[in-house]
Amino acid sequence: MNIDSKGEIDLSNLKYVSRKDYDPLLKGDVLFNNTNSPKLLGKTAVIKKDTNWAYSNHMTRIRLVTSDIEPAFVSSYLQNLFVKGFFQMHCVHHVNQASVNIGFLAEKVNIPIPPFSEQGRVVCKLEELFTRLDAGVESLRNVKAQLQLYRQAVLKHAFNGKLTEEWRKTHEFKIDTRLVKNSHKEIIEQRKKTGKRTYENLFPINYGDLPVIPTNWVWVRFEEAIYVIDYRGRTPPFSLEGIPHLRSNNIKDGKIVWENLKYISKKDYQKYMVRGYPQESDILFTTEAPLGEIAFVPDQKFSIAQRVIILRPNREILNPEFLFYQLMSERFKGRLLRKGTGTTVTGVSYRNLRQVELVIPPLEEQKQIVDYIKSLLSVVDEIGKVINQNLLYSEHLRQSVLKIAFEGKLVAQDPSDEPAERLLERIRKEKENNNNQKRKTTRKNRNQRRLDGYVE
Repeated sequence: MNIDSKGEIDLSNLKYVSRKDYDPLLKGDVLFNNTNSPKLLGKTAVIKKDTNWAYSNHMTRIRLVTSDIEPAFVSSYLQNLFVKGFFQMHCVHHVNQASVNIGFLAEKVNIPIPPFSEQGRVVCKLEELFTRLDAGVESLRNVKAQLQLYRQAVLKHAFNGKLTEEWRKTHEFKIDTRLVKNSHKEIIEQRKKTGKRTYENLFPINYGDLPVIPTNWVWVRFEEAIYVIDYRGRTPPFSLEGIPHLRSNNIKDGKIVWENLKYISKKDYQKYMVRGYPQESDILFTTEAPLGEIAFVPDQKFSIAQRVIILRPNREILNPEFLFYQLMSERFKGRLLRKGTGTTVTGVSYRNLRQVELVIPPLEEQKQIVDYIKSLLSVVDEIGKVINQNLLYSEHLRQSVLKIAFEGKLVAQDPSDEPAERLLERIRKEKENNNNQKRKTTRKNRNQRRLDGYVE
């Protein structure tokens, strides 16, 4: 986790070890992530100054035997292989993870070595280009964050009455409060037919805890406007194909994510199908992990998991699209979290959900609010698409820069540079001398131990 996907050291999440008996990382060391999920395997970073950092057995420390190779060049090349998916293709798979051992790294990974001066020019050019690229990506992410703030501002004004403030001056509509009361009675009767719960009175609304709304709007409890359809209470047997079984992770940002699906057979569908036969404009709602994600029901057969329920608004008092956007608002999400329970995972039961407040304008104004929201957010969505495309393009651009760097096309070659063949020959001799020195030291130590034993 302390090397990010760009090959930079990330110290935001650290663990610590005792100071004794550890091997500190020094300037020029190259850290290679040897164990991870296959997709993240092979992230590589260079240590830019001496440290007192230790490293885990999920990291391989590469220390160069010569000063004639630039460590940042080696690190960048290994990072290039990571980006290309080389290590993902050549890893050894284990349970829930994969690895690349030292033997493979030493014997099968060939690194192209240009003249030393060119190595430095490549490293400097990569740093220059990636600094500019990272600045552009940061700007795009800032704009994306601003768009999210704008989106929530639109929703806030939509549900406190400011968005249609001018519209109300020329349109006078009121809510028939009898419809609200009758709606609650109808929903309770529908719930009683399931025979699952006893029904308690709703708590009185604490208006002092709610924002001020226009005089012709009303606050209602969730249960007064929405009929809830939940799962059948048993997990169905899954099959390789058939009817999609939607779980909480399949609902995100107002849409159904048709990935990582589970299925139930057509044979089991009748037994485990959703109660009440889902209708157009019903809304899927997650009650846990994550809480409060929504999407309109799909126009096809499906079943739902334990953490997903279906909301069916009473259309006499509540426009389904108006409800959809209100469920996305920060005010509703905040009220929902206050009703949630759990420590590691926050969830909400139907008993608590039924007490959450919703704001209800006249139906005519609800439709106008929906039109305004769609118009304003459509611009946000288009800008968001462009930003996402550019963020994706930036990743491709990073990959392209690395590719041409190690094809020898990123910087100009200098004829006065020492030929790489001569450099490699010097490195081989240096390594051979180092190995000979190690053998002499080992032989000397062995002889000394024998002598010490004889003296004793």
